[in-house]
Amino acid sequence: MSSRELTVGELLDALTDRFPIHWAEPWDRGGLVVGGTNPRVTGAVVALDATAEAVERAHSSGANVLVTHHPPYLDVPERILAGPGPAGTVEAAIRCGIAIISLHTN
Repeated sequence: MSSRELTVGELLDALTDRFPIHWAEPWDRGGLVVGGTNPRVTGAVVALDATAEAVERAHSSGANVLVTHHPPYLDVPERILAGPGPAGTVEAAIRCGIAIISLHTN
């Protein structure tokens, strides 16, 4: 990568070039799970699990991307509400402006 600014989409492309999405199991939720591809990356935090706590850690460090092994959910939540669990993780990411990229089975 060059020293120029990188977008979330460009980071996603670089990661999925190395770990192609088509390698993932059909039931998996890999790739960009929350967020958009256009924002410039201000920093990235890497974690095993996509949790609200990991989202808050990324936000407090000034990062706007959380790269994880495990996605925030495998079954899509019915509602996106603040609180524990997968829905709370998605809510925290949206509220904090954090993109979540998960590379689970790929």
